[in-house]
Amino acid sequence: MPIQEIKNAATGEHGFQARYFGWSAYASIKAYGKDTALEIVTAKLEQRMKEHPVQSKIVRGGKAPGNRPRSSPGFSGIYFRWRKHSAGNYYPCIEGHFKKPNSNKKMALSNFSYAILSNGIYGSATKASRIKNMYGFPCPDIQTLAAAMLKWLKQTSKQHNFDIYNIPDITNEGKLMQVQTADAKKILVIGNNVPPTTMFLKDEEQACLINWVVIAKGGDANRVQSALKADNSTATKKQRQAAAEALVLVAMSNDADGYFVNVGNDLMPFVEKVFRQNELAIVGAALGAGNVPIMVYK
Repeated sequence: MPIQEIKNAATGEHGFQARYFGWSAYASIKAYGKDTALEIVTAKLEQRMKEHPVQSKIVRGGKAPGNRPRSSPGFSGIYFRWRKHSAGNYYPCIEGHFKKPNSNKKMALSNFSYAILSNGIYGSATKASRIKNMYGFPCPDIQTLAAAMLKWLKQTSKQHNFDIYNIPDITNEGKLMQVQTADAKKILVIGNNVPPTTMFLKDEEQACLINWVVIAKGGDANRVQSALKADNSTATKKQRQAAAEALVLVAMSNDADGYFVNVGNDLMPFVEKVFRQNELAIVGAALGAGNVPIMVYK
């Protein structure tokens, strides 16, 4: 049977992997023991072979789209990997590949890689799932992918001297935070910069994914740029008040779950006051565990 014993020298992972025409299953010897791990992958392989028998047109050595590297546990076309900073410390990533049309309208292989520390488990899983589904490739649902990622981190983080509690959506008990994955919060960016790598919006005890909306051009974009001229230390209180009122009018004309207003410390008190008066939810950047940026309602 096409079952291999996998020993990953880089991560220390040790287990059995079954492969069958683009499909694969993996069981960790560390988690289950050698005999049980072999029984698990054997049973899964036999079930797969029963459900998908080999057709006569498929020959040994043929191409199997969607295969993943043999040394990395994960899903077909998606795998988890430890990368190393130039400073020598390791950080976890979710990586994978997919095919998309190139300029010649032929299918070209492309790769993706998302850092789990900066994007969080759910953020990384969402990005990977989104790009796979965009081009018609199968992908586990976000909850399944997130649970597998957490399990892999717990199994491999100690040997890489990595503290998983620095990841923003892992609780102090080592569990996944309750994150709404079905519907991301729509946050309108009022200003010139979208917060980098930030994926979480904390609302009391629950976290939500963020769908950033940017005003690219048009009348609202011009009004924002005009108002931002008062975002400096020399502006008068009257100018700052007028700027804040102009920004809130832009927010009121664009429906969203919350608003990220990118202004400095001099203008922000005026903005926060006007937005509260109009019952508009304003959010701001904060530092979570491990100094990872998150978003919070103010």
